[in-house]
Amino acid sequence: MENYVIFTIAIVAGLSFGFFQIQLHYFVIVFIPFVFLIGIIKLYPSLFANNIDRIEKFLIRNKKQPIYQLTYALANHLDTEAKEAYNKIILKYTHPTKLAQFQVLYALYRKDIKTAKTVLNDVKTPELKLYYEIQIALEENDLEKSRILIQDVKKIWMKNAVEADILHKEGNLEQARIYAEQSIKRTRGIQKYTLAKHFESLLNKAA
Repeated sequence: MENYVIFTIAIVAGLSFGFFQIQLHYFVIVFIPFVFLIGIIKLYPSLFANNIDRIEKFLIRNKKQPIYQLTYALANHLDTEAKEAYNKIILKYTHPTKLAQFQVLYALYRKDIKTAKTVLNDVKTPELKLYYEIQIALEENDLEKSRILIQDVKKIWMKNAVEADILHKEGNLEQARIYAEQSIKRTRGIQKYTLAKHFESLLNKAA
């Protein structure tokens, strides 16, 4: 519906500019920033929103896009829907580098550590690869390795999130909650949503 509205505005604007014989460069100056602004407004919940309910509504509304569908399904432990979205992504992204991050993510969700390890080398983003390495170590209960790897994490929100996971594994729930809350506070958009869902049970234990 939103795409239809933007398309309609584009047609009307184009006809209007043509009718009033306004030169092309004026059309570009006025219309392009307008379209850009609409794009930002449309994507705002996924990038900058701070309200969990608003982000969730955005994901539900855009579940026709497999990445959003997978994000929502994994966050809410919807196995059938997650598999459906993942299969769509496999068909859409055939390049190993693009596909790898989804393969590792889905493998970790399914506790398929062997697959996660096999595909990990195809993840080219250093921070993301490091994060997955730590998650694999945690799944293998290798807390010593996790502690070594976390020293190389540079993004504060990610470091807080990983620290929370390690402390949770160690049974230090009170400190784990503190780091979990900090990681959520430092993020926005879909990242905030996935962290909030990831730590939902941990934080609810404090209630």
